[in-house]
Amino acid sequence: MPTATYNSYTPSKGLKIPKADYIIQQNLNETDVHPGYCQFGGPGSNVLVTLKWKKTMEARTKHFKPAHAVKKYIDGFFNPWDLQGLTSGSLAGMTGDKKEIFEALELFATSEFGFNSTQFNRIINTKAGTSRRAMNVNFPDYAVPKRKKFIP
Repeated sequence: MPTATYNSYTPSKGLKIPKADYIIQQNLNETDVHPGYCQFGGPGSNVLVTLKWKKTMEARTKHFKPAHAVKKYIDGFFNPWDLQGLTSGSLAGMTGDKKEIFEALELFATSEFGFNSTQFNRIINTKAGTSRRAMNVNFPDYAVPKRKKFIP
C-alpha cells in the first residue's frame, strides 16, 4: 500500500474528486436514514452518503457522459490501489463494505443512467485497467504484476 492516506490521493491531471463520507447500514429503511445523509443508489442499497458529497458529485459530473460520471463516483469511494486487481468477475465473490458499495454503485448506474449489468461490468473493467496503469506509473513498487500470457 502506498504511503498516501486514503483521503490524500489526487490524480496528476483531471478532476479531483472528494472521498465519500459514507455509512454501511444493513436492512436499511427510508426511515432509518441518519440526519445529513441520504441513501446512495436507490431503494435496496445499504449505503448512506452525506448530502453535501452527493450534491458536490452531481454538480461536478453533470456535464459528463454517463460512463465517465459513474467512474468519477467510483473514484469517490476507492483509490487506485483498491481497484488495481479488480475485475467485474471478482465482484461476485466480494464480501463486506466493498460488496455493499459496488451493489450501490450498480443500483446508481441503473437508476440514474439506465445501464444494464453488462454495461456496468464494462465500466468496472475499464476503471480497474486505468487504476493498474496509474499504479504502474505513480507507485510501481505496489503495482500488481501483469498476467503472463500462457504459451504452450
